[in-house]
Amino acid sequence: MKRRIWLAATAVCLCMAGCSSQKSNQGQEEAKTGAKAAGQEEIVVQDGASDNKLGISWWGTQVVHEFTLEVCDKYTEETGIELEPVYASWGDYWQKMNTLSAAGDLPDIMRQDYSVIMQYASKGLLEPLDGYIESGKLDMTNVDPIKLEGGKIDGKLYGINVGSNALCLVYDEEMIREAGMEVPGPDMSWNDFEQFCIEFHDKTGKYGSTVSDIVDNINLFEIIARSQGGALFGSNGGLGYEDNVLTEFYSSVQRMHDAGALPSIDTKVQQTSVEDSLFAKGEAATEIVWTDMYETLVSVKGKELGLTIIPGSGEAKGMYIKPSQFLSVTAASDKKEEAVAFIDAWVNNKEINNIIAGRRGVPISSVMAKEVSENLEEPGKRVFEYMDLVSKYASPIDPPNPAGTSEVIAEYKKQFEMVLFGESDPEKAAGAFRTNAEEALKAASK
Repeated sequence: MKRRIWLAATAVCLCMAGCSSQKSNQGQEEAKTGAKAAGQEEIVVQDGASDNKLGISWWGTQVVHEFTLEVCDKYTEETGIELEPVYASWGDYWQKMNTLSAAGDLPDIMRQDYSVIMQYASKGLLEPLDGYIESGKLDMTNVDPIKLEGGKIDGKLYGINVGSNALCLVYDEEMIREAGMEVPGPDMSWNDFEQFCIEFHDKTGKYGSTVSDIVDNINLFEIIARSQGGALFGSNGGLGYEDNVLTEFYSSVQRMHDAGALPSIDTKVQQTSVEDSLFAKGEAATEIVWTDMYETLVSVKGKELGLTIIPGSGEAKGMYIKPSQFLSVTAASDKKEEAVAFIDAWVNNKEINNIIAGRRGVPISSVMAKEVSENLEEPGKRVFEYMDLVSKYASPIDPPNPAGTSEVIAEYKKQFEMVLFGESDPEKAAGAFRTNAEEALKAASK
């Protein structure tokens, strides 16, 4: 099966289905040149795109790419319908989707995230799916309706949850036990975690956790805010927590960072994926990731790993269960029913779900969840068990993020980095974040 592949390192935008052979050849040469200039492995971009192919896009690591391509192959084998994938790492993916959106050339099936689906839906770029469920073309018979709520905006369903996941603290029990310390558990507070990381560093010279997955993950702070009775976004169009909550969080991370319990902030750019994190390399005791990254970490490290809820979130039920991602049908697609059929297969097809094996989250179909759990290897079973644990400490997820969220996230990282680089202090950074974030939200809402 011929595939058109996005090269993650190049900024060249390649044509999708329907491009002329001349343009496709030109794009292929540009991709090769960009790959060489970036020092990346060359990936051949196939010619011969056909209007009969069904376009699909997603982001992820190499492991994600491999099993999703296997899903595409299985679907082609069963239906005769070829898929033309577009995929990349997280950051490159959204850059490419923005480019394709501006050109009116989004793929038929688009992987969507909870943080941005509202923005795409509000611009009329996604197809409402309610009618396809009513007609039975999207069979949700074995799906609890609450698992579809995350994809609803203003009462309409714009994305089908491909699986449920949650943030987790993954830990290397062997490293921790060798340091003479106890492993983290659901009753660990955030202050306990701070002291744990500092103590582990003092005893071993290694890191208590990673810096990239704390600084770059605003959802971690969202859970901290929820654990103290707030929310990341408020109902008034602004932020939904008290400034002292962010001030103390920045301060805590700064203390860990300055004590050497976290890697230096200037090393953050070196981590481009979960596979190359210092935790994966055995230099850190813990890492905060989404559950769909757990099996990748187990595979990379080659050992069993523990996982528990985010420190400080247990008693107050700050945790939440999140749609790991959505599959959406784009409004401009001329193959909407074919796209819906593929999404239906992702939810209900036994062979496809056994390929996915819960690596995009626990299947939303109760029948498929039972099927998959019975065939999982130990790492996959541990994720399913963890999701049961999370359900005991979780409260309902907040509404999808508003327009302007991408600017809010960028500002959050900027202020966080300034604190750790010593260019700002936590209180000043928390105040600047609120001012700039709320301005961005206000501008985006106009």
